[in-house]
Amino acid sequence: MFGRVASLVALLVLVLVDSNWANQTKSTGVESRVRSLAAELAQAISDRDAAGATRHVREDEHVVYVSDGAIIRGTEYRQTLERFYSGLKQLSFKWERGEVRVVSPRAGVFTGWANINAVDATGTATETRAIFTLLYAETGAGWELVTAHKTTTR
Repeated sequence: MFGRVASLVALLVLVLVDSNWANQTKSTGVESRVRSLAAELAQAISDRDAAGATRHVREDEHVVYVSDGAIIRGTEYRQTLERFYSGLKQLSFKWERGEVRVVSPRAGVFTGWANINAVDATGTATETRAIFTLLYAETGAGWELVTAHKTTTR
């Protein structure tokens, strides 16, 4: 009997702590900050601005981006984007839809469906759709893109 009561009390405490945490996260503006960071990233990509696209990326050895299976570390990210962007005449990157999941008072995950239209140096146009998962966290250095994953869907 005592075990059952203790379990119920523990469950009640967990629910109260979880709901209290949820209220705190709403007031911190994590969701709006993550949406803003995702919008900033989309604009930088459309502008073919490698510095802007990597503004919130730490230049270290951790894997920051996995693009259709290609692994890109923080130290390589800006140069990789610069090479890619230099081969394009135009690039349009627009979020079709986005969802944010607040995972802590200082972190959130943005899942976004993007329409990507590009024109390469030869004038060949391509249309792509992809889904992205972007994990942003507030660190001592500010808001950072901790890791990102892209899968092309067409």
